[in-house]
Amino acid sequence: MASFDHVLVVLDHTACMLTEGGLNSKVDLDVSSRNKNHHLNPANASSPYLVARSFWTSAVENTLEIRRVLNDIFFTSKNLCILGFDSSPRVLLDWSSADQKPVPVSQTQTMESAAESAEKASWIIHLIGKILTVIFSACWHLALFRRFSKYPQKYADDSVKIQRADYKVSLCHAVITSTLSLYFQVEVFYELDIHAFFNEQGSTTFQYLSCFLIGYMIYDLQTVTLYKGTRSMLYVFHHFISIAGAFIGVCGKFPALICPLFLGELPVIFVDIQVLCELSGHKTVACLISPVSIVLWVIFRLGVVPFICVKIQNYLALHSLSDKNSFLLLVVIFASLSVMNLFWCVKLVKRSVKQLRKLKNQ
Repeated sequence: MASFDHVLVVLDHTACMLTEGGLNSKVDLDVSSRNKNHHLNPANASSPYLVARSFWTSAVENTLEIRRVLNDIFFTSKNLCILGFDSSPRVLLDWSSADQKPVPVSQTQTMESAAESAEKASWIIHLIGKILTVIFSACWHLALFRRFSKYPQKYADDSVKIQRADYKVSLCHAVITSTLSLYFQVEVFYELDIHAFFNEQGSTTFQYLSCFLIGYMIYDLQTVTLYKGTRSMLYVFHHFISIAGAFIGVCGKFPALICPLFLGELPVIFVDIQVLCELSGHKTVACLISPVSIVLWVIFRLGVVPFICVKIQNYLALHSLSDKNSFLLLVVIFASLSVMNLFWCVKLVKRSVKQLRKLKNQ
């Protein structure tokens, strides 16, 4: 018993167990051995005194006895977890007569069917909500792009207008995504142990954040394919694997592992500002922002590589994976993004050096 830290006791408050065993909900207990006054039984003074008690009462008392034994043997080093299994989740706090009787099997089945129907309806509602979030995100980013591409009129070159509009939309998206990702990383995922890090279920908010990112990637596919100034097959590949990774987040799987990838939008904020300053002719400001962009890129896009690798190594040394397919897909996505991020980091450094040389020559 020294190899475990927690003891889980499951109390069945339904009539299923009794029905399966062909038992009644009451059991007669012989208390004559503890009570010498046999005359308390008015029917027969020589017979034992029988007391009818429910199985539920006996189960609760046995659970308390387990608690006492654990305290006697292990003192307070072992935790006892008690789970009441009912037709619907509820906490049994009162010693009421209703709680001493198991729920009838027919009623249990009816309530279970109602619970399954409600769960299915909730799943459908969330699915529709996620689809609408993806559509809204794609349309919202596209509307921003259409608006930004019209102004200002001083840029006669349409290619420059398209680039400026695309970087402005990217900036808006990066601010929203990185802010929410920072919140999740600090408030939700920061203090998770190694087991919870890989098994934590993504919250509804995180799932909708993943939908928001998928909508942006769908929007940006048109800018990296339709327009010559922003056309790039590398970005097309990047967006497709990002959509695949975000889809795992939409399903609520491995959110703590996906969140560091979402944090990669943080350095994009400064990269977008840097490029917008260059396109606007503010070369000095762009050169000042450039080191910040490179440092943040190294921290949030390349620095997560050893962090994730150590987490994976420590987890696999102690546990087995619950969803191997999604995990392996994430590993492939993570490796691909790491190679592309290294390539773009080199381009950022070369771009900054080029800008510095131009300023010196002026």
